[in-house]
Amino acid sequence: MKQKPTLTIGIPVHNEEANIGNLLDSILRQKFSNFKLEKIIIIDDYSDDKTVEVVQTYKKKLPLIKIMRDKKRLGKCSRLNQIYKKNTSEILVTFDGDVVVAKNDALENIVKEFNDEKVALVSFNDLPVKPRTLAQKIVSAHYMLWNEIRKDFNQGNTVYNVHGNAQALRGSFANKVQYPKNITADQDFLYISAIRERKKLVHAKNAIVCFRTAGTLRDHFSQTSRFLNEKTGIEDYFGSWVRYIYHIPTTYKLNKAFIYFLKNPLYSFLAAVVYAQLIFFRKNYDPLNAKGMWTQASTTKAAIAITGHEFADFLML
Repeated sequence: MKQKPTLTIGIPVHNEEANIGNLLDSILRQKFSNFKLEKIIIIDDYSDDKTVEVVQTYKKKLPLIKIMRDKKRLGKCSRLNQIYKKNTSEILVTFDGDVVVAKNDALENIVKEFNDEKVALVSFNDLPVKPRTLAQKIVSAHYMLWNEIRKDFNQGNTVYNVHGNAQALRGSFANKVQYPKNITADQDFLYISAIRERKKLVHAKNAIVCFRTAGTLRDHFSQTSRFLNEKTGIEDYFGSWVRYIYHIPTTYKLNKAFIYFLKNPLYSFLAAVVYAQLIFFRKNYDPLNAKGMWTQASTTKAAIAITGHEFADFLML
């Protein structure tokens, strides 16, 4: 009988006291029928809130949680480098501390994709919780419009389907990845590294995690400007040949955008106006980006309940 593959979960955190407990609860609710969970590695990137204290309460009940704390902030990619080095499992899953795993078969669905030996990287399907405020509705419409465009492009095998908040790597691939100090686009770096290794990406639509969108347009501008600007560092590292991986034909974009516009015309229009402002007045809002870090958007850090009306609303999206 074939042994179950081993799996480690890595979570780099910085000031995640509000949600880290909900994330851990959602992980512990997972089914474990087709893999063996070996460790949950949590590396604290110099939080100044109660993140570590919350994790310590879980560690008392679950010894497989390993927590490391540093008295210096280095940034997410530096912490991911540490997690990759510490991993000894066949599969490594990483989460940001501000997400929640939506369904209890998500990890099982991720593990299934690694049955193909050519697969090095599997992306979760991350979707926003149902928005409440006007700003959240605009930001969520922006996200869902883009989701309509990217989700099926090239059968899901696109850099735009790899998001840093939840992803899975084959252990042998993770061992080869080392982020340079000035990189913040961990998701792009991983995808391009997989291409360079001639490995495959799978976008696992049925492995759902949920996240909270920015609650103000200011926070949305800060996040999106980082996403737009960080590609420069990627090209500097890999070379100009990477430009082609970001290309989606304009006609394809327009067709998909029109489909979503019919579903949600008002907020699609408002989202397009906001995005146009970002493009025409594009700048780097956050000087920490050059150091491989960024200023957190506080409105994305509120707890995400895994029971109750908010989570139920999310599943209806």
